Amino acid sequence: MTERKCLNLIKKDWEIMSSNPNLIDEAKAWYPREHDYSKNLANKYNLNLQQITGLFAAFSPLKSVSENKRILVNFLNGSRYGHTSLQMNKAELILQTDKIEEIDIILSGRKTTAFHRHLYNPLCKEKICIDTHLIKYFNKGNVIHITPNRYSMYENAIKKWAKKVNLLPSELQALLWLYSKQQYGIKI
Repeated sequence: MTERKCLNLIKKDWEIMSSNPNLIDEAKAWYPREHDYSKNLANKYNLNLQQITGLFAAFSPLKSVSENKRILVNFLNGSRYGHTSLQMNKAELILQTDKIEEIDIILSGRKTTAFHRHLYNPLCKEKICIDTHLIKYFNKGNVIHITPNRYSMYENAIKKWAKKVNLLPSELQALLWLYSKQQYGIKI
């Protein structure tokens, strides 16, 4: 796979995706809606937004959004179960800082850091959340090992296509994520 092939795949599917206004609207609304959800939790639990979005991202690996939210709320209410000890330890560290850069270091992975940044600021253009669903999109439903170069290739293709069609990279990422769910029956 090359960046050109990634762009060609998006181009091939673009007509289908762009002809569905409900899908486009859902993609555009996804990160702002989850940002608002995070703001509400921050207010309710007297935490900073970046802490909540960091926790949301920390609990995201290998979990559906609904599972992620359940784990997050349970964690905020004092429960420490539902994810690996590594992710729970990251969550505990996130509670000890309100600095977004420190939260990025705690999260450490490109996917979780990007997810955190888009939840915190849906207008973020620098990072792209390349998760299992996007890997499946770019690989005809298969999950393959993702190297740093492959991550960058997917990220660059999304940024370029988003610019071409006047979407935020996070909006295109969400669109591809939703489309992948439709194509491959991914439970998200």
